[in-house]
Amino acid sequence: MGFVPDIHDLKRPAGVTEEVLNQLLHIDPAGFLKELDTVEPFFKSFKDKFPEELWRAYYDVRGRLEKELQ
Repeated sequence: MGFVPDIHDLKRPAGVTEEVLNQLLHIDPAGFLKELDTVEPFFKSFKDKFPEELWRAYYDVRGRLEKELQ
């Protein structure tokens, strides 16, 4: 998950409606959080060898998703 463009900034192929494009770009915060829960143990398995920058990115994404659900 990262930058998601505004659909009006995208050139849509012929036959792709705005509704379809919205569905393609939709991010399910609750579902994404569940996915993050499954990768956290894997990340932790690296112990102190897991890069701190990746932990920061992980918690940044988690925080943004949790904020979406409030």
